[in-house]
Amino acid sequence: MNINDAIKEFVNYSKTYDMTNPTLMAEFHHTYRVVEYTKDIARSLKLSEEDTCTAMLCALLHDIARYKQHTMFKTSLDARSFDHGDEACNILIKNNYISKFTTKPEEQQIVLKAVKNHNKYKIEDGLSEREEMFCKILRDADKLDKMKEQGNTIEGIIILNPSYIKPFQERRLYKNHGVTGQYEVTLRLLAFVYDLNFKFSYEFILNNRIIEDKIDLIMSHCSNIGILEYVRKILLEYVNERIEELSK
Repeated sequence: MNINDAIKEFVNYSKTYDMTNPTLMAEFHHTYRVVEYTKDIARSLKLSEEDTCTAMLCALLHDIARYKQHTMFKTSLDARSFDHGDEACNILIKNNYISKFTTKPEEQQIVLKAVKNHNKYKIEDGLSEREEMFCKILRDADKLDKMKEQGNTIEGIIILNPSYIKPFQERRLYKNHGVTGQYEVTLRLLAFVYDLNFKFSYEFILNNRIIEDKIDLIMSHCSNIGILEYVRKILLEYVNERIEELSK
């Protein structure tokens, strides 16, 4: 099955749910943007057309469990429902549904590994080099869309908790637990830069002024200007550092 046929099958699957629900429709559009980002990343890596389509298939299916999650639990929080990466694999494995998208055993394995690992704190150990590459492409693409589209609204005056700066000092992701407030979500999205893998992704961050705009947004609701300027500085330094490393 080519990618266009896979998209048609995915659309058919989505239509088994109530697509008049704005949340489900938002998930639908998120998926399509992630598909485009995976294509961009794959092409930046000069992958073959076949591998590019495999990366796009991983993206197409990565959030397939979100429809079930929102319908059953009215939430996108895995802690209040199920791990949507694991459940996506269950959906694809049940009755061999994945064969509707690809009948190639190697490609099926790659898709399942990428889908399972796309939302984890880190990629599981023991993957082949090819499996890990597709996992990284999908994780980057998913993060790029979230960084651009989410965390762009903050209301009221906030008091910045200094402990929320620690991940930036340690160059690591936030742990999901307890990250609920608007500015906390925005900071968590910014920390995604510490788990990106490709030059395209870092250049995307700079070209779209994601760091600057999100820091400016938080600053407009907060008096902790010095701390936020520090976060801006170290994030931009890190992104430029990674671009230089990945250009060699």
